[in-house]
Amino acid sequence: TQDPSSARLPSWALWSMVLAGTAVRYYHGASHQLWNGAPDQLAWGLGLEDLRATGTLTYEQLMHYPHEGGSLFLGLLALLFAPIAGLLPPLSWAALAVDTLARVVQIRVAQRLVDERTALWFAAWTVFAAPVMLPWGTVDFGLHAAFSFAPFLLAVMVSDPQRSVVRMGLCCGLLASLAYDAWVFAPAFALLLLTADGTLKTRVRHLLSFALACALGFLPHLLLRLFAQDGFGLEDHGALSIRGLEQEPVDISALPARCWQVCTTALPASFTLGAATDPLVRALSIILLAFLAAGAWGLRRQWASISPALRTLVYTTVVFVGVVIAAPFFQPRADGSGYLYYRYFAFIAPLLALLVLHG
Repeated sequence: TQDPSSARLPSWALWSMVLAGTAVRYYHGASHQLWNGAPDQLAWGLGLEDLRATGTLTYEQLMHYPHEGGSLFLGLLALLFAPIAGLLPPLSWAALAVDTLARVVQIRVAQRLVDERTALWFAAWTVFAAPVMLPWGTVDFGLHAAFSFAPFLLAVMVSDPQRSVVRMGLCCGLLASLAYDAWVFAPAFALLLLTADGTLKTRVRHLLSFALACALGFLPHLLLRLFAQDGFGLEDHGALSIRGLEQEPVDISALPARCWQVCTTALPASFTLGAATDPLVRALSIILLAFLAAGAWGLRRQWASISPALRTLVYTTVVFVGVVIAAPFFQPRADGSGYLYYRYFAFIAPLLALLVLHG
């Protein structure tokens, strides 16, 4: 008899789960109309409407914000959905399409990296994908959820025995051009290179090649930020500025408390999108924290036999959490509430879910 954990998930079942997830997101967006409360999307949508009315294609109207390179793609995609704007705003249609593509990539990669039973559970999770993912299927700013497939895609390249560090770097730089979240993969893969077999000289050469390729892949986006007219008038900010948040000071003495709050409250509570002070949310967060701990323990037990691709994804998760703790972008609050507050975690949520299920 065939081992049920190795039985291939039929294509019809996979696509049924993907379409079910899209239907859930469409219903959520249509019933809550979150775009009506998102001034960023309303302003961006007006710019696209003006673009269609004048027939003049401009970079500044297509973009949401200079550092969000993927919004250029979403802006172009939204123009295709203008004829059905009566059902959902074009930008929401674009986000829904990208979200659907992201889940296809995530499930397919899961089938390659873990056993089929775990991939099936992960595919089922993506249907509802925890509340943290639902608003971002229809609210189109931030891009954290829309491009959450990036580490999955890069992990597939890691799993290739003939992988090229130059190709890895180019792809990492290109994906980071869409959403800066993808940069968390770079130090994770660098750690894998430094701990790989081989001489120190070879490992350092691979690391430098990867870093150079990352820079080359990111260069087109950087040139656009430097020379294209984005309409934001941010001349006082650096070429890689993220709304000026990177200029905020970091209080080293507060890092231990931030680490505790992020790991025990903000991260597990992000799967509920609820206020951390709510008793039900707190109870659910404790349960989710227990799942995260159990998954981490399971991964630790099989660490010696774990594949390089999965090992890199574990490093990626650790780097992501470290950036959230140390960088000035996320500010923990005792009440912690809403999809805007938890938006960064939407990038890592699918990866965490897969790792926990596998662990």
